[in-house]
Amino acid sequence: MAFMRALKWIMISVVLVIVAAVLYLNFADLTWLKPRVESAVAEATGRELKINGELDFRLLPRIAIVLEDVSYANAPWGSQPAMATIGHLSGEVDPWSLVSGPVRLRSIRLQDVELLLETNDQQQGNWALTGSGAAEPAPSGESSSGGAARSGLPLLIDFAQVRNILLRYRE
Repeated sequence: MAFMRALKWIMISVVLVIVAAVLYLNFADLTWLKPRVESAVAEATGRELKINGELDFRLLPRIAIVLEDVSYANAPWGSQPAMATIGHLSGEVDPWSLVSGPVRLRSIRLQDVELLLETNDQQQGNWALTGSGAAEPAPSGESSSGGAARSGLPLLIDFAQVRNILLRYRE
């Protein structure tokens, strides 16, 4: 009987901690996360990410993220300091789809984007990342964009809005 009572209080405590965490993430100011996100991206990709504007994250009723005024550094040999700048990026994910699959992106909005793709004298693209978490290049003779050999997580997008996009390519 004492075991059941203790188990009941443990379960109530766990539920309260989860509810408190969800409420915190929904209503708290998450600007303190910006440096952590920026350093995690820099470590994973070898390039600097700067979030100069809003960073917002919600868990209920859907998982949502909002980023504003973001810049991503170019390769060291690049012609411009930034490879990409984004004025606004927001998206909502159906949480149940993360468990049951396929991942369902309820909405994505992308505005005021400038993307510079360029290659150097050795034909390396500035989109090739070198950080510790960056993808390894495909062995010679294998294409990283092959059709049948491709695998990945399926993604369903219900709504996408793209505005004011500038894409430049330089060789």
